[in-house]
Amino acid sequence: MNGEGGGKHDNDHHGSGGRLAHAIAELNARHGGRRSGSPESRLAQVAAAMAPGDDAQRRPGKDYNVVAELLAGELQGAAPISLRRARDGAWCLWETRPAIGGEESLLLRFLKQLQDFADKRASRALCNAYLVQYREDRPGLKMVSAALEQLSAHAGHPYALLQSHLRLFSLPEGPKRLGRQAIERRLPPTAVLQGLGLESMQLSQGGFVEPCAFAALQQLAADSGISPRERLEFVKALAVDKATGKLFFPHHKAEFANALLLPYSATNPPADVQSETLALILRAIGDPRSRAAAWRSMEDAARIARRWLTKESINQFLDVVDAVANDRMWRWRRKFWNAVFDTKGSDGQSIVQEAWVVFDDVGYAEARRMGLKDISVGRFAQSGVQNGQSVLLLRVGRMVIAEWSHNGKVRIWHDAENKGAPRLYSALYTARELRQGLDGSSCDWDLAHMSPASCAWQNAVADKLHELTGIRLSREKYR
Repeated sequence: MNGEGGGKHDNDHHGSGGRLAHAIAELNARHGGRRSGSPESRLAQVAAAMAPGDDAQRRPGKDYNVVAELLAGELQGAAPISLRRARDGAWCLWETRPAIGGEESLLLRFLKQLQDFADKRASRALCNAYLVQYREDRPGLKMVSAALEQLSAHAGHPYALLQSHLRLFSLPEGPKRLGRQAIERRLPPTAVLQGLGLESMQLSQGGFVEPCAFAALQQLAADSGISPRERLEFVKALAVDKATGKLFFPHHKAEFANALLLPYSATNPPADVQSETLALILRAIGDPRSRAAAWRSMEDAARIARRWLTKESINQFLDVVDAVANDRMWRWRRKFWNAVFDTKGSDGQSIVQEAWVVFDDVGYAEARRMGLKDISVGRFAQSGVQNGQSVLLLRVGRMVIAEWSHNGKVRIWHDAENKGAPRLYSALYTARELRQGLDGSSCDWDLAHMSPASCAWQNAVADKLHELTGIRLSREKYR
């Protein structure tokens, strides 16, 4: 009898012990003392901030790792879950240990029970978790998307509207449709969502915004119906952090560059927009001439950027030399090289394909003083030049031209591929290589800037360009 009583006592003890352990786990889940700043705490803060004002979820400190452990155990046992667990469990799909989304069978059971509940707060919690934690490589993402196509109706405003109006929770349509709305309204996706009633900052800046911005940038690259100024300002709002000048999503750099540049494959925007666009791109990605590797995935955009930078380099050279050179001939040189750049080839673009400036220390300091900070330049590594002397390197057809400032000559190498021809886009040069070539064999043709008022040197250079390219400069443009 004592044995029977002892056995009953033991069974009661173990049963109550199991219930006690479960109760303790529940208390830990609701009031878990995780250290502030841990991933669990951040998740708890986001979930609490997005819960309705009268919901107990707003109490801080919930440990969603514990919630996930309890939920996984219940789902593995095929037990029905409580409504509280359903509401909390929506945040346990991807960023907890364990992650319910990583186990297909558990995720299916969880979503089925959410659908059976048809509860507003549980449905809203899943909508919120999906938008905040969205990432295309999330396991089970398509299953959650399919469930939300139905559950968004139970979530109420604005989720039901977002699904009926934009199919926001449907894949792959949702991100594309929000991207299109962003373009039509000329607003970033965050502002579109806020305008449709999704006012939580956690949502508007969550993971779902990234593919929507990506889709908008892709669509912008093919949309030529936007004015140049609108395009620039809209892409800035979509992609660039005002405080740092860096991209919100660095892996969007190709879409960012394409959206800004591809519409100008055969034309150019106004000068102010072009200059601002270049400055924005150079800060965000770098100069395609000196950082070619950063532009490897967007060669068409890089080609347009180099075309614009060619003119910027010519202007940079002319402006700096104007400031540092005491040269009565200089106005003739400015007029001539601008005329060369303005001459069009058979493709309708300038015959000057590329340009690169090389400054000595004085010229470089003057460029910095003038605010010309974003465009990369070459520097003279050693002495051997006059104070403030600079060189403008041009690629025209197959040739390389080195235009020296001050009393330097204009020098031409007929073939840029020859081993002696100077290379554009180097960081450092010697004066010797820009006078005699890389191999010291000298250039193919040179000329001093003699008798500029009668256009003697200008006509000689123009004739040489015609000989080598078949394109004749209009003498009226440089007289």
